[in-house]
Amino acid sequence: MADYPDQLIHPAGHEVTAETLSDLVALRALEHLIGPVSGRNVLDFSCGDGRLSRWLAVHGAQVTGVDKSVEAIESARRKESRDPRGIIYHVGEAEDLYMLDDSAFDDVICHMSLDKFESLSAVIAEVARIICLGGRFIFSVGHPCFEPQLIKAYHGNSSNNTHNYFNEELRPGFSGIVRHRTLATYINAVAARGFTVRRIMEPSAEEWDITKPELEIWQNVPVALVVEAVFPHL
Repeated sequence: MADYPDQLIHPAGHEVTAETLSDLVALRALEHLIGPVSGRNVLDFSCGDGRLSRWLAVHGAQVTGVDKSVEAIESARRKESRDPRGIIYHVGEAEDLYMLDDSAFDDVICHMSLDKFESLSAVIAEVARIICLGGRFIFSVGHPCFEPQLIKAYHGNSSNNTHNYFNEELRPGFSGIVRHRTLATYINAVAARGFTVRRIMEPSAEEWDITKPELEIWQNVPVALVVEAVFPHL
């Protein structure tokens, strides 16, 4: 997989899985909503090994990355030491970003991780604390209306046909077990903390040349939900 979202075309000969497909489709939409970042102070929230952090830094942002995984942050720091971009990385829990100052960031970006946290309201509260007035919270998640298990249940070929869109629970997603929430839950959670949703994207894999029959469905329905919310709308 490419290190930066500029190079999202999947290399020939590499197997495309549901996880890699959802990640790349969502990443391309996320890049579209992020737009120019030169001179902006940006937090890459749940940054993993810093792939998106490095892309942001290459495009001129002052970047901070946070992830709860010690191993992921160590990997990100090793990459930063080999190719310095001025990125600062922290190990931290999403619900308590004590190491970050109030109103410190122009943009907070969270890629395909918001459905992993137990308390959505606590996470959004921390985002609202660390973001400046007029700042943007941009996040992507697997589309809650079209999760793999829901698709299977709708088509009657799931081993567990009890999956219900309105049941907010742990269930298999594109990248392992996720906390399924409705679309309304996500939008209402950011609105409750003073954000105004400005743009939403629902990207599919329509442009991808998919040969696996089990992945063809994602050419016709959204793979991800990508949201840009402003704090507050000015």
